[in-house]
Amino acid sequence: MHNPRIVSILLCSTLVACVAEDRDLPAIDGPVTETAVTVHADGTLTLARREVSVDEQVAELEARLDAEDGVEVGALSRVVVTTACGTEPYPLMVWDRIDQTGNRSCFKRKVDDVDGYFGYIDLNRVPYDCRMAGFPPRLACTYWNDKVRSYMPGDDIGRFIDNAPEGSEWFRARTGFKVAGPVAMGADQIMLAVIPRPL
Repeated sequence: MHNPRIVSILLCSTLVACVAEDRDLPAIDGPVTETAVTVHADGTLTLARREVSVDEQVAELEARLDAEDGVEVGALSRVVVTTACGTEPYPLMVWDRIDQTGNRSCFKRKVDDVDGYFGYIDLNRVPYDCRMAGFPPRLACTYWNDKVRSYMPGDDIGRFIDNAPEGSEWFRARTGFKVAGPVAMGADQIMLAVIPRPL
């Protein structure tokens, strides 16, 4: 008896086509942008941006599906997403689509911050898309406020905060992928809180 996955791979003309036929993956339209945000104790942010290729996105989705069986909740994110935020502590990941695809951002606190520290991230200061526009040309940016559609908590607890109307959407550490609720979708801020270490 033939292995249906091997037969499917042999019938495909490209890796992306194989993945799409063999697995029910979300559509990947092209490269996306990742913004890595580190929150420092004084409230300042360090930003790093990079392009994530189609091949890298497909590999992450494939790895996520391969790792689903027998993996504890919250551990899956450590296996399948490589970001400029690194993994110590593992960052909060957000995407602008509901299926863990599209442009993404990762948020983490500086690793040597003390237990009990609360860090606030103003999403109105985190670039989502920047390009030259107008005459004379100047850099124009949109920001991550109102852009979150799905997320995966990292090693810290926290909440999304929407200033209008005022509200919060809390998340616990390492609790796996979530589709954003109304508050997270309209969020203006994210609060990250360090989990106290046991004595």
